[in-house]
Order: sequence, then structure tokens, then C-alpha cells
Amino acid sequence: MHEMVHALQSYTEQETWNATQLNREFEAHLIQQIYINSLEESERTWWYEKSKNDSRWNATRLLVRYIDEFGNLRPGITAGKLQKIIPKIISDFRDVGYDNIDYPWLNSRKGLDNFNNLRSLYQ
Repeated sequence: MHEMVHALQSYTEQETWNATQLNREFEAHLIQQIYINSLEESERTWWYEKSKNDSRWNATRLLVRYIDEFGNLRPGITAGKLQKIIPKIISDFRDVGYDNIDYPWLNSRKGLDNFNNLRSLYQ
């Protein structure tokens, strides 16, 4: 699932490909987590147990609290609230090896603009 999202991104991110590696990882992980959340409880539990000590997956589960399966903000969540958690999520991904050299973050891309492919998948 994750790699299929990257294939889709390769078609939609041509102009910003080199500057958005970490932005694209956020989206690919989020889409994968949305899929995981749709699985039966035993499979969700298996995945959670496997990933509960990985800061990247914990950050992704945090994102799911802000963004729904259609790529929109959840009720009560504002663009400002989403933008406030982005630095923490960046840090959590950096903690597990997504360094700034190989995975730059395009800071000019704000909030939901990082999840355009997710929204287009569900149109």
C-alpha cells in the first residue's frame, strides 16, 4: 500500500519531487494507517503491537486524529491545529532515520496541502 502511494505521488509531485520526500512520507504513512484502521480488530491489534514503539507510526496515528479517511480535517480540528503538530511529527520521523538530507521537508507546503493525493483517491 505504502509503495503504491509513492507510485501515485510520482505522477502528481513532478515539480516538487526532490524537495518533498518527508511530506510524501507523511501522506503515504497516513494512507497506510487509514487502511490498517479498516482491518478487523485482530489485524489492527497485530499491527499496533508491531509498531507501538516506533515514533513514526505513533506520529502517524496522531495524524489520523486530525485528518479523516477522505483527507479532510476532522470536526473540531482547524488548519492551525494541524499546522501546530507538524513539527512534532517531523521530529518523530527524524528520530527513526528520516534525515533532513535524504528526506527534506518542504515547509512552504502547509497543512492539508500535504495530503492532496489522499483527497483525490476518495473523490
